[in-house]
Amino acid sequence: MVRQIQGGEGIDTKKPFWIDVQEPTPEELNELAVNHGIPETLIKDCLDPSHLPKYEVFDQIRFFILRFSDETACDKPDADTIRELTRKAAIFYLPHGIITVHRRPHDFLDGAWKWWSKKLGEKSGQLPHLFNSIVRELVRTFDRSLAKVEDTFDRYEVSLLQPMRSEERIEELYFLKRKATVYKKMLWSMKDTLRKADDLPFKNSTHFKNLIEETDKQLFHAEELVEDVNHLMSTQLSIASHRTNEVVRVLTIFSVFFLPLTFVVGIYGMNFQNMPELGWRYGYPAVMGAMLVLVIVIAFWFKRKRWI
Repeated sequence: MVRQIQGGEGIDTKKPFWIDVQEPTPEELNELAVNHGIPETLIKDCLDPSHLPKYEVFDQIRFFILRFSDETACDKPDADTIRELTRKAAIFYLPHGIITVHRRPHDFLDGAWKWWSKKLGEKSGQLPHLFNSIVRELVRTFDRSLAKVEDTFDRYEVSLLQPMRSEERIEELYFLKRKATVYKKMLWSMKDTLRKADDLPFKNSTHFKNLIEETDKQLFHAEELVEDVNHLMSTQLSIASHRTNEVVRVLTIFSVFFLPLTFVVGIYGMNFQNMPELGWRYGYPAVMGAMLVLVIVIAFWFKRKRWI
């Protein structure tokens, strides 16, 4: 689907426009290429759904490939790849207009579309503001996804000491870390792509600098989340190790109690002929009493060492 906004700009016959292409067919892209002089290599890049962010210049055409976060994919527990968590958007910055190409309709573009459908052409020099507006809304999609990751992280942090199989929690934290890492990589790549566009006529404008700062802000948030999830995973592993040590400690204590008793029983299981206490009337109660005293001594010693 192709939709277009075009506004007047005084008496200039070259009116500013924004063409938005959703779910493009090769025929629609070829028509755009012919009408606006777009090279075939850039059209091929538009059709590649896994393309990473980049910036290229062909004559007066400035071509951006950026990626934005898919909020619905963020809700999937096992989604952890760039292609699952993000979507591609191609932006052509032309002398008198902007063309955006993407596969699916998205709320962030729809909001910008409604606003600019009324504002485009009201005054001159609006294309830089339109470009900044589109990219800013694209970057802000990561803010909403990172907020979801942070909410999930907070929920795991609160439940850290609650009984739960550590293997399950570690697996879930691993996928959470993967999500945050994907967002971090994409934001870093997009920041680098925008910085490479040093030949943009408005690169020194306040709006473009604010756009870089917005990307930096989201990148810092993603980096913080990666570190926090790493720390939480380390804490979870430490807790699991501590619980295992506690179990081993209890089992060791029980084994220490029964080890001398087993020794005593082993002696009387040797079947020697000359064991005087076997014929003694109080032999059995004496041995049982000695074993009880032995257990009490061991328990007292453990208590003094604060092992129990």
